Amino acid sequence: MEDSQQPDESRRVGSFALPPSRREEGGSRRLQVGALLQRCLQDRLVKGLNDPRYRGMVSILEVRVSPDLAEATVFVSVLPAERGPLTVAALVHARGHLATHLLKATRLRRVPRLEFRLDDRLKKAASLESAIRAGVADADLDAAEDASLPTTPPDAGTDEVRDHAGGDGGSTT
Repeated sequence: MEDSQQPDESRRVGSFALPPSRREEGGSRRLQVGALLQRCLQDRLVKGLNDPRYRGMVSILEVRVSPDLAEATVFVSVLPAERGPLTVAALVHARGHLATHLLKATRLRRVPRLEFRLDDRLKKAASLESAIRAGVADADLDAAEDASLPTTPPDAGTDEVRDHAGGDGGSTT
């Protein structure tokens, strides 16, 4: 009887009741706030900032929000890559301005404290892709070289030797 009185693991209230995937994600609210911040920040950054350090093409790749929604880490990619550190410095300097914009553009009561990080995942992915392409091209060249070499059957030389040694069975002395 005691087993039937205890609630099912998926129905209990608290962190133990959530399935493992939801516990790791931290819930849909964090994901929703992160997506909202990403959209609003990208819309604002398309218009540019009045800072000479902010140059190049800036893309917001991801926004990770802390479980208490107090902090948000914004991962940005900057092209050309040489301007990345200066652009991140400009974003950090404009943090207050961007937070005010987010407060006005969203219905959030409090905007998380923004932390900006330069993300080089795109650069790593591009270098990995070029390495894979180079490896495939090398493999194709090796295959083409192998195909261009003349191939002789392994028994071709031994058949000739048998024929010259009287292998036709014609004359006997």
